[in-house]
Amino acid sequence: MRSSRPSRWFDANWLVLLLVCAAGLGLIAAPPRVTEPVRLSVRDSIVPGWKLIQTVTQRARQLVPSVSTVDRSDEVLALNSDLVEWKQTARQLQIQNALLHEQLERVRREGAAPYRATAGKPLLIPELLSASLLGGRPLTLWRSGVLIDLGRRGGVAESALVLEDKRRLIDQGRDVGVVSEQPVYAGRCVMGRVAHVGQFSSTLLPVTDRSYRAGARIIRRTEQGYRFGAKGVLEGTGKSLCRLKFIDAAEPISVGDDVYTAGRDGTLPYPLYYGKIVRAELPPGALKWVIDVRPAADLSRQRTVQILRIRVNPLRVAGRGASDQ
Repeated sequence: MRSSRPSRWFDANWLVLLLVCAAGLGLIAAPPRVTEPVRLSVRDSIVPGWKLIQTVTQRARQLVPSVSTVDRSDEVLALNSDLVEWKQTARQLQIQNALLHEQLERVRREGAAPYRATAGKPLLIPELLSASLLGGRPLTLWRSGVLIDLGRRGGVAESALVLEDKRRLIDQGRDVGVVSEQPVYAGRCVMGRVAHVGQFSSTLLPVTDRSYRAGARIIRRTEQGYRFGAKGVLEGTGKSLCRLKFIDAAEPISVGDDVYTAGRDGTLPYPLYYGKIVRAELPPGALKWVIDVRPAADLSRQRTVQILRIRVNPLRVAGRGASDQ
């Protein structure tokens, strides 16, 4: 009994299949006046389902890429943020490592002090002033003088140099103590320096400008850790790269070495970052390296900067006043 059921089920399915095939052949052989109503009925019955499938497919195609794009963009932003933090941490460790080795070499050369020194209060202390880079319509209105018309009527006019200069404009000026040649940073990266100063705004001379020149120093990686390398002069080329000049051919230089500020005048505790060497060539018979540096700070993406101002330590001034009494 059990074995007959599958056989009957199998026979019934074959019977249905044969009937469907016979009906199909009959429709093929039948004249158009007979098959046309059947064809239309079949088409009308499947159209709603076909349209529903199309709609769902289109919605899915619109939704899936958008969700995927959002997820990817969020992930990319998070990765970029992490990458920036890791790069900053790595640079700070490079500097600390190089400074420790420099101190160790000094101790080996000069010997340790016989007495413990007491830290003194510095005379000059650095102070960073946050500023915004003007762009778009605000910059146009400012350069045209529309935004300072009221000031002109009151006898105050912005410097013509600032209004006519085509460099990027900073929204801080002489009224808050900004003077020319003050360094401009973006975080721990060197952006440039203040070029011209007006009453309420200033212009930025970026590191890539042909007029930019400043001392620079290489930090290179060795088997014993990071070391301060050769000193040179960083110059702007007027393009996207800078040129590091006056590095002797005998100095070890490699693509990928990092370039920092060379000024160690006691104002800032650490050198700040210029960028990375992307080309280092030594032509036959040349006495100096040809070195290109890609700046780390991207002016086109920057909206805010910090201007370095130097002021007298108020603790020293206060101490002098107390001693005078």
